[in-house]
Amino acid sequence: MNKKGVEQINEVKSFIKNLNIQTVCCSPLNRALQTSSMIQEELNTQHVVISELQECSSNVWKQFALHQEKALDSFSEDASDFLSTVHKGLNNSLMHPGPILIIEEDSNWKVRHLKNE
Repeated sequence: MNKKGVEQINEVKSFIKNLNIQTVCCSPLNRALQTSSMIQEELNTQHVVISELQECSSNVWKQFALHQEKALDSFSEDASDFLSTVHKGLNNSLMHPGPILIIEEDSNWKVRHLKNE
């Protein structure tokens, strides 16, 4: 992880700490694992790696970008498979005690607070 990524994580640590997160889920990709590890320093929570939270290929990303208004069933098999897999990953994440923090790998990491019981 580069210096900017570390700075971004440090900027949101105190905010995340105040969310009362019970489970941190992340993809198995390096940046997501590194981010999750840094977040875990602040939280005493369950840490779960969800293999279906995967990276989108450039081919699939281009399809989404070019055809934002098309029906999902009009995408290629690759894009449909990606959406199906990520959907499973999100559902797997939501099976854990909440609130849940999901960390994914992206050009700019994103934190999603999806479930609050």
